[in-house]
Amino acid sequence: MVSAATGGVGQIVGQLAKIRGCRVVGIVSTEEKMRVAREDLGYDAAVSHLSPDLPGDLAKACPDGVDVYFENVGGRLFDATAALFNQGARMTICGLIGERPDGSSAKGKAALLARSADLRAARNVTVNEHFVGDFVDSHFERFLADVSRWYAEGRIHYREDIRDGIENAPAAYIDMMQGGNLGKTMIRASAEA
Repeated sequence: MVSAATGGVGQIVGQLAKIRGCRVVGIVSTEEKMRVAREDLGYDAAVSHLSPDLPGDLAKACPDGVDVYFENVGGRLFDATAALFNQGARMTICGLIGERPDGSSAKGKAALLARSADLRAARNVTVNEHFVGDFVDSHFERFLADVSRWYAEGRIHYREDIRDGIENAPAAYIDMMQGGNLGKTMIRASAEA
């Protein structure tokens, strides 16, 4: 399971999981993003977090539960997914955009972990934080070689949401934070860039 499955990070996470043989379900917002997740990125299923029955939709998409969850959002997406964690599930926290009380991601992480503590303990769920800097020395060369090859072979697809003009950066950032992007949000500062 990958939240923000068509964003800059989620789109790659899901495809890497597919290459490694996983059944992958993405959580997105719109019908268009659900289509992109399934048809362009190869997700086995996609669910809209805007659904009035998010828990039910996730349960249908994951009839055997969730073994691995890549967390980009938090909030109600996490709550609905956590209910489906299998015994020994693993969760990687990359981001928690929906979990920022008082604008603090640290408080959000603490709140998420506190409210899920009993469930995680009962199901022996392992939680890891993802910080790419922890893996540069040990994994960068292999990652670059593998992903470059998979991209050249057409096994990895990558979308960018390019916005023109540095003056539009604040609006693009807000749009991205509200899920208005599809792919990695980038600002083209000038025509030469």
